[in-house]
Amino acid sequence: MARIFIAIRFDDEVKKALVSLQDTLKAKGVRGNYCPYRNLHMTLAFIGENYDLPEISKAVSEVEFEPFTMTLSKLGTFPTRAGVIWCGIKESEQVMALAKQLRERLTDHGVKYRMQAFFPHISLVQHPTHIITDIDVPEISITTDSIKIMKSEQIDGELIYSDMNKTETIHQITFSPTGGTRRVSELLCKAMEAESNITELCTKQENLSYPQVSADDLVIISMPVYAGRVPALAVERLKGIKANGAKCVIVAVYGNRAYEDALVEMQDVCTEMGFRVIAAVAAIAEHSICRMYGAGRPDAEDAKELASFGASIIGKAKKELPFEPLVLPGNRPYKQGCVGPYPVAGDLCTECGLCASEYPTGAISLDNPKSNNHELCIGCMRCVKVCPAQTRGIGERLNMLVAHLKPLCSERKNNELFI
Repeated sequence: MARIFIAIRFDDEVKKALVSLQDTLKAKGVRGNYCPYRNLHMTLAFIGENYDLPEISKAVSEVEFEPFTMTLSKLGTFPTRAGVIWCGIKESEQVMALAKQLRERLTDHGVKYRMQAFFPHISLVQHPTHIITDIDVPEISITTDSIKIMKSEQIDGELIYSDMNKTETIHQITFSPTGGTRRVSELLCKAMEAESNITELCTKQENLSYPQVSADDLVIISMPVYAGRVPALAVERLKGIKANGAKCVIVAVYGNRAYEDALVEMQDVCTEMGFRVIAAVAAIAEHSICRMYGAGRPDAEDAKELASFGASIIGKAKKELPFEPLVLPGNRPYKQGCVGPYPVAGDLCTECGLCASEYPTGAISLDNPKSNNHELCIGCMRCVKVCPAQTRGIGERLNMLVAHLKPLCSERKNNELFI
């Protein structure tokens, strides 16, 4: 059964500093039950297994305080029980006042909590084999602007602390001119069992609407692969999103030939933006030009595999471990990109204008939809996909491209997960 407590959570910088102290203790031979990276916190009030969550939430909502900063201090242990080694903080009137106010609000709402004097500390190791506290502690600042209702529970044999009020959102951000990339993203997220919303970057500039991403969200960024790279327009539009340090998964979708440098390019772009790239996927969809290659993909077999990838990814995301940079296939510097082929309208074009209204760059004019401005066209085949008369295409060049790709695309490629 879950146990409830109210706590201050820490950012990655603080948690890494605390883990470094734990590593020093381990190096000095101290064995015991070390608090995992994801669980590090400072308890303000411990409530336990019997609780009324609505009343707790009301009490917490009534706590008012200005953001303040604490600083890590020396290691210590309790004189009456040597069952824990903790890291203290320098004297802080603000955190003492915060704990006092919180406990008063809990009492007002009839919420029972463990009645013991508040002593601000961060548990590093419980039941240590011996006590060592003479370790230098870095003067790391802890900015506190919120308190969290936490639960402690055993999940798959591990003790997991999680925020009871946290509602993690999954943002699917896709650039999908012909639909395959978006379909891959949707299948990947199907097993994640969380609220999900989709932002499509392959649309007219005036129709772009960027999501609000928070640090607790998971962002799935999916792009098609064009000749081993991702579209420059997709990258340009992606950069309009504020990452806010959110976790992200990069997905390169290719037409059963090769993804080459696409994943490392996406990794570099997303890292530079401030995302934390925790996983990468290379997946196959129907080739956007030569549609006989990868035809029908993602298919039922892909759907099952992508769902299993999604389950593995959400499992990693929820554990809130420190994420090491992924080692991905690809080259830096990236291969030279290419342009074209550019589709044109055939004789059966009815000038309905659907291609012009759907094309993301304005390469096709509503006044003359049979034309194509090659300076604006990115060769994404969006116009070919939406043409109701199926009259747009690349003409005789299609047969040449089919023959060129046949030895490269005929054998079924496998989806890949990097985590």
